[in-house]
Amino acid sequence: IIPTTGYDNLQSYTIEGWIQSSSGSYGFIWEGNANWSDPSLEGDINGGFTFWLNNTSALNTGPLTAGQWYHIACSYNSGTSVQSLYVNGILVGSTTYSDPNYFGTAINLGTHGGWGYFYNGKIDEFRVWDHARTPSEIQDNMNCEISAQAGLVAAYHFNQGVNSADNSAETTLSDA
Repeated sequence: IIPTTGYDNLQSYTIEGWIQSSSGSYGFIWEGNANWSDPSLEGDINGGFTFWLNNTSALNTGPLTAGQWYHIACSYNSGTSVQSLYVNGILVGSTTYSDPNYFGTAINLGTHGGWGYFYNGKIDEFRVWDHARTPSEIQDNMNCEISAQAGLVAAYHFNQGVNSADNSAETTLSDA
């Protein structure tokens, strides 16, 4: 659970990260606040990802290869009411939706809060921005571990623990 204090009512935003799913897995990569009406990104049983706004407006990546890493970026621009979904920096879909809900008090990472629906896969470099990023901004930074900068409201590098070791005792993620 990532607290959203200070950015819980973002009007426009981009959420991005590296995602690797297992075959046929379904689950929430992130979800806005343990409520079916908040923005979320779900892994679907066909191997793709779906970006939801208010459980109504959905964009889907289509099938992706299990076990392969993908950079997924989801954005919403309240000024234009455009919801967009990017895979590896390339726009795969956009739509207009004028009534999104916001994050509330937390972002649930890897689950749908109290409902479960745990994601069976890996997540890395999870970031939240306070604006809808342009395609070039997404492409320029997607392969970088970035540090604090204007517009970046949360960045989780997933660097806790030791590479290729048992890290089951690591239960806290630090916001860089």
